[in-house]
Amino acid sequence: MSIFSSTSFYNSSSSYVVPPPESSDDGIPTWVYAVIPFISFFGELVDSSIGMGYGTTLVPVLMTPAFHLERKTIVQSVLVSELCTGLLATIFHLLFRNVNFGCNPNKILPNKLVKCLKLDKNYTDEVKKEIEKEGLGEEALEALVDEYIEDDQHKSSPPVSPVSSPEIDPALSPDITVSVNKVEEFDVEGPTEDPLAWYWKAYLTMKRLWTRDSQVVTLLVLFGVVGTIISTIINAKYGWSKKQKYAIKMYVAVMVLCMGLCILVFTTFKFLTKYAWWKIAILGLVTGFNKGISGGGYGPIAVSGQMICGRPQKNAIASTSTAEAIISLSGIICSLSSNAIQGKNSKEQYSLVPYLIIGSCTSTPFAAYFTRIVKTKALRYIVGIATTLLGVYSIIAAVLSYKGIWSGAE
Repeated sequence: MSIFSSTSFYNSSSSYVVPPPESSDDGIPTWVYAVIPFISFFGELVDSSIGMGYGTTLVPVLMTPAFHLERKTIVQSVLVSELCTGLLATIFHLLFRNVNFGCNPNKILPNKLVKCLKLDKNYTDEVKKEIEKEGLGEEALEALVDEYIEDDQHKSSPPVSPVSSPEIDPALSPDITVSVNKVEEFDVEGPTEDPLAWYWKAYLTMKRLWTRDSQVVTLLVLFGVVGTIISTIINAKYGWSKKQKYAIKMYVAVMVLCMGLCILVFTTFKFLTKYAWWKIAILGLVTGFNKGISGGGYGPIAVSGQMICGRPQKNAIASTSTAEAIISLSGIICSLSSNAIQGKNSKEQYSLVPYLIIGSCTSTPFAAYFTRIVKTKALRYIVGIATTLLGVYSIIAAVLSYKGIWSGAE
């Protein structure tokens, strides 16, 4: 008897199915729970370091008959683990300065650790030197370092006094002094002394926090949710046949492949496009639609799409981790709501969560640090090659699934 047909043994003296030996109460072999953390570790190591590959590779692997797992259990558990690891990856990407959300969490770390990990390194000078070596033009320089220039200028430039700003008339509030320290004294809980100065400080704080990374994450999430809703409505209205499902998978797989090839071509021929918010909005809509209609392809398209739209690759990877975590949360809420309405028990669908989280959360800091230390050009090639390989893998998996050769690719 092969391992694929040994999911259950029939006892001729009774009328019920006996679970295989050395299995847990749910009929899943105990070795599966021991192996899952290791698979999750390597899957998340790749995902958090280059922004893709966790769900795309993990779900088909766990769907193979040897693991004795149901698709719903795998998908829902992976969603929860993506939420947890995405939030944790955001924290480490912030610590390693792969992303700029207007705050500096390195202040909470010991100075020796900051210097040891080179977290105090000036990113503007570092990236400029790399670009000069690559021989890229002025447009490429502006596209790649604008985030770092903005961050460094904010730290180096002196704070602006509300009195010196053209938006505030000093005659309206004679109590406001020229000293910037006066503004810093106001409590963030409310305008206790001078309302005008407090509101000015609140405006400056919001402006500092509203960085380009913050804008990108917001656009990806908002338009991603819209795209997911559209695809969900389409899925609910139309019952897809086997050929239509195959066509959808091929559409997403070919798109991933094309994005990977574009990254490689753009990097080789030193061509970069200018950033624009509407490009990110369209990208969010497309990635959300693809994830809702096919269940995959979010990470590779989101990362490579941002890079094609003129985003620095390290910021693109970190922003994708944050956006995907929030979108995973929306997927979990929809699933729980659907089960509650139908009166189904959701507990069994999340039985793999602890084992997935153990492996994935352990790898997150290593992945974020890898993103930090890899050189700019090398990381672009790594992302391009990984996206291209994922596209090829997705095409092969779709063909094998359609032919009935590999049920795990469904």
